Amino acid sequence: MGVTLLGVSGVSADDLCSKIFNAVPIPFKLHNGGIVISVQINDYVRPLNFLLDTGDEKTIVDEQISHEFGLPIDERKVTVLKPEAEDSATLVHVRSLRLGSLT
Repeated sequence: MGVTLLGVSGVSADDLCSKIFNAVPIPFKLHNGGIVISVQINDYVRPLNFLLDTGDEKTIVDEQISHEFGLPIDERKVTVLKPEAEDSATLVHVRSLRLGSLT
């Protein structure tokens, strides 16, 4: 699934976006009303599905995934706000994130 612009004849939405906005199309799926994108961490072969949250400044990764990918742990804690409560999380460092052709 992707986003399509209507009313422009002879030009694909991807071409139009890349020419006007220097944009890159990003494939996504809708799941339970959320936008899910496939992201590759630190060039690890297996991509992960992330829920896109445009209002957050941090990327949240499950602790098991951070161990599996060997992400360096920073002992500082951050507060994570959830709809039902607050929680804390440990910071990890990610060398690179790849989203489609973007890094």
